[in-house]
Amino acid sequence: MHRTPRPKHFALLILGWLAACASPQGPSIPKLAGEINSTLTEEAETVIVPGDTLNLRAMSLTAMQPVQFDVEVVVQPDGKIVLPGAGAQDVAGLTPEQLTTHLEEALSDDLPAGSKVAANITQAAPRTIHVIGAVKHSGQYVLPPDGHMTLVEALAEAGGVGHYTAYLGKTTLVRWDPIHQKQKSWVIDARERWWSAEEAILLQPNDILYIPDTPIVRVNQWIDYFIIRNIPFPRFIIPAP
Repeated sequence: MHRTPRPKHFALLILGWLAACASPQGPSIPKLAGEINSTLTEEAETVIVPGDTLNLRAMSLTAMQPVQFDVEVVVQPDGKIVLPGAGAQDVAGLTPEQLTTHLEEALSDDLPAGSKVAANITQAAPRTIHVIGAVKHSGQYVLPPDGHMTLVEALAEAGGVGHYTAYLGKTTLVRWDPIHQKQKSWVIDARERWWSAEEAILLQPNDILYIPDTPIVRVNQWIDYFIIRNIPFPRFIIPAP
């Protein structure tokens, strides 16, 4: 004979199922700190970002007019600049050296043979990280002068987790690799029990830290966070489970 579970027993079943859903999906902070910190690069601090002011200069040692152009441009919010003769160019995520090579190739048909291009950041915008998802204050946060912040400090800057559905056991960190021009990503068990680990995970400019919700999220929370508030959601890569 089938028996309907009593409310108390049913609640325990639900709580057990939720606990299983929220179990950690990635290695802990102490297990990943060494691997992640080994990918920190000095080049990350010189990667071009929106808001940077760039000086772009082309010189030719053989032309009648040696200076072909010498301009200052500001990188737009979409990561582009507009350069006469080259049109709109995607520059965010490049280092000045990479941009120099890119412009020499893009302008090869318009500049005299032997011309050299130089690209420099003359005024840098603040270097930031993004903390998004189930935190109290999703957004962009300026890094301190040394260019680094720990994962736990970033969570604190964002006011901590936003509600009981925060899934710290599946925190995702996405990092831009300026040398290889690609993203790296990790799923991290960033629960509070690991916050005092001897080696901390360090963040660098342009990192994205995403704290997801557990699989169970109330409908009113979904409407509030993603429709009414219309919080922008940066693109990022989630590693395969």
